[in-house]
Amino acid sequence: MTDQMPGGLERVLADIQQRLARLERDARTIAATPVARASAPFFIPDGSPDTPSGGFVAYGSSGEPRFKTSAGDVIALPAGDVSDHTMTSSSVSNPPTQSQVNAIRTDLANLSQQFNNALASLRADNVIG
Repeated sequence: MTDQMPGGLERVLADIQQRLARLERDARTIAATPVARASAPFFIPDGSPDTPSGGFVAYGSSGEPRFKTSAGDVIALPAGDVSDHTMTSSSVSNPPTQSQVNAIRTDLANLSQQFNNALASLRADNVIG
């Protein structure tokens, strides 16, 4: 049987190392593909990306979504800071009774508090100003 690699194993390994180094370099310099619409779910892996020169980088941190801006800021989406609210006024007669009016007032007060909690959470996580 003839030798398929007549240059020696060291030369073959050196060639493979050079090709791998070139592929790694090229993979770091390829521009990201803009996503205008996804035709299927896509996966964003955990990582710790470098600060981009413009725009932002989306990545995961322990399975939670993160964004790193060109200013170096890391933005995390709020998760679990706001609880669900169950409405107490399920139906109202016409005209409403005083207890139905009180239930509506309670619901509005609770919803207002939940909304304020959501705003505070978004501001604390630098999602909104």
